Amino acid sequence: MAHLTVTQIIEILILIGCGNKTRTQQEVCKLFNAKYPDNPITQCTVSKIESKFRETDDVKDLPKSGRPKITQDKKINIMLSMEKNPQSTFTPVAVENEVSQTTVLRILGEENYHPYKFQLVQELNEDDPDRRLQFCETMMNLCQTNSNLHQEILVSDEVTEPSKLHRYSEPYWSWTNPHWIIEAHTQHPQKLNVWAGIVANRIIGTFFLEETLTGERYLEFLQNYLIPALAVIFPNENDTDIPDNTLCFQQDGALRIMRAQF
Repeated sequence: MAHLTVTQIIEILILIGCGNKTRTQQEVCKLFNAKYPDNPITQCTVSKIESKFRETDDVKDLPKSGRPKITQDKKINIMLSMEKNPQSTFTPVAVENEVSQTTVLRILGEENYHPYKFQLVQELNEDDPDRRLQFCETMMNLCQTNSNLHQEILVSDEVTEPSKLHRYSEPYWSWTNPHWIIEAHTQHPQKLNVWAGIVANRIIGTFFLEETLTGERYLEFLQNYLIPALAVIFPNENDTDIPDNTLCFQQDGALRIMRAQF
């Protein structure tokens, strides 16, 4: 279809006529091409113009469908919004720039933006560097006396996790919906403490301790579970109920369990 101005399209409609005074498409083409020899039209063009005018009562093109183009300025504004508040969700950025959240995500992807998750690390106190240096000096002196000391230290740690099923990581595969449910015994969040240790080339545990880990519960764990387990792995010739006395236990220093008197 030839590129026609609005004025030329109106002229074609006038040439077509209306009512009993109409021209054929061939006649319209002949008259129009005689006036505009550098921009000739065909009968197909005349047919399309006439059909569109009857359907829309307008000579202008309809708005094009599909995703609107995003200007470079709008892209820059979106990236500036994320730079200003990198933890922001897409909703306020999309509203501010009058685009969809999908558009925001697409633009960030095109500009090589990636979502990163924060990593939890142990908080350091003011005197921790000095204590670490002191520990290193002490261990170096002890290792000079006992070259196997590093093989006799039990290093431990524990972590507390919510005791609940992960519904999305443990799916139920079936052709039909089984309406699988599990009855919870309480609405309050349950806790599960996981303890493990490493000594030499062996892993001790893991031990699972339910409920809140207090000093009393931790002492009970040491006396009734950990020490008997170590006594089997590191037998003591003089007392079978306790491990060999060369074994050292390094406690991680959690305040809530250090309150108990061991």
